Amino acid sequence: MKKATAKPRSAGNARPVTLSQRVDHLNRFREQYNPLRDLTLRRAVMLAESYFRGEMADLQWTFFFIEQTDPDLLALLEMRFGRLLEMDWDIVASEEADEKLANAQIEFLREKFDAIDNLDEAIEHLGMAAFRGYAHAEKILADGDLVHLEIVDQWNAVRDGLRGPWKYNPQAKSTTFLGLSAEAIMPPEQFLYREVRRPINRIALFKFVRANLCEKDWDAFVEIFGFLGGVVIGPPNVPEGQAGEFEESARKLAEGGSGFLPHGSIYTPNEAAKGAHPFKERLDHLSEKLVLAGTGGKLTMLTESGSGTLAGSAHADVFEQIASAEARRISEVFNRQLVAAWLEEQFPGQEHVAYFRIAADEETDVGDVVEQISKLATAGFDVDEAEVRERTGYKVTRKPPPARSLAGQSFGDSRGLFTNRIRNRSPLATQVESAFRADALAKLSTAQAAALRPLTDRLAAIANLPDDRMESALITLKADLPRLARTVLTDDATRQAWEQIFGTALVDGAVAATTPEKTQLASS
Repeated sequence: MKKATAKPRSAGNARPVTLSQRVDHLNRFREQYNPLRDLTLRRAVMLAESYFRGEMADLQWTFFFIEQTDPDLLALLEMRFGRLLEMDWDIVASEEADEKLANAQIEFLREKFDAIDNLDEAIEHLGMAAFRGYAHAEKILADGDLVHLEIVDQWNAVRDGLRGPWKYNPQAKSTTFLGLSAEAIMPPEQFLYREVRRPINRIALFKFVRANLCEKDWDAFVEIFGFLGGVVIGPPNVPEGQAGEFEESARKLAEGGSGFLPHGSIYTPNEAAKGAHPFKERLDHLSEKLVLAGTGGKLTMLTESGSGTLAGSAHADVFEQIASAEARRISEVFNRQLVAAWLEEQFPGQEHVAYFRIAADEETDVGDVVEQISKLATAGFDVDEAEVRERTGYKVTRKPPPARSLAGQSFGDSRGLFTNRIRNRSPLATQVESAFRADALAKLSTAQAAALRPLTDRLAAIANLPDDRMESALITLKADLPRLARTVLTDDATRQAWEQIFGTALVDGAVAATTPEKTQLASS
């Protein structure tokens, strides 16, 4: 798997100033303009309509501010891109492709993508098209090779209607396609581009406005009903000339203030507002609509509420699916707009079998692999040692078979200790001893044959030599015999064979010594 890494550039390889860099200073006025001020529902409708006319500056600048402000949209962005950017990119080939051609194309494409110094940034920018509707990245070349994908701010693009060509809007002016000169045309071959027909930010725009209005009404409700007032009934016979003073004091007390009332006054508090407050339910409803739009209509995000184990797992599964789908779409953009042209130039007339892919780095569950191997062994299949090492990562060797006692029972198997063993006093003693000796002989023969293999292989090789070289080879072998002898005498296979033989004899002998002869005869 590959990860894009930044590479230092020499002075002679410095890339030219891009369109994005040249217009940075022209965009400074936007930094002083907050589009969320006085953003009404009427204004939101006008901005949404401008998308279909291709007038993007004000709309995309508003989108950008909402992305920084709305907590639901911010959470969606973090969750989606957090998983997407965890994925690795790689160059792969179709399984049925010619191996030589596939390897050549894979190596070529890896070099091309390794040369791009901001590949991860470009992938995230293309992913933002799902929210903003489109994304452009300018191709920056050095010595004819693509080395950088310059991110184009979406408010610097204007389109001729819904499906027409694009122009670069250097000052991010609120203008139409025809309001810019012909020189501003953005050639498709100069940009990496992705378009999404149903941008999520359209839903976020109306959600943001309606939620703000709802919260303003909620604030007003709290101001009115948060502190319960009351009604003051004045005392009888208020002295003439003091009614105004009494009225002022009564008003302060009725509105939750402090004051003094003369004897005989009556204060009656108002009742609390009746019925459920609709504000929270309304805000939750708006959030749910945005979450459904941002998760592709996954109702799991709403039915599995909270952050516990079940809810957390359900939410993680949703964003895993979303990220995988986005990875496929973004990979297709790279393959269609970059890979196809590269392969056509480098391998003219040949089939394109290699391609760019963003995918999860799926780690092998070693526990599952071991369980599968165990099941295969139980079913009678023999699994290759090399494949076990490759699939599990463990350094394994095949365990030698255990020593067998008379009736084929394994050494150490308690079920066979009293029924299958060496019986010196049993009527079957001769048969038992013969079987034991045959088993021991077979083990030693196999072990010694393996231990002597270095010597036998040398002799076989010498036998195939021409006569004029055979004598010198025998002299060399004679000099090597002491070393070969040490190897044979210290061979582990022979030692293990003797340990198994002695172990079987020791256990069976011990059992025979502690078991009455009649029991032995009965068990046989």
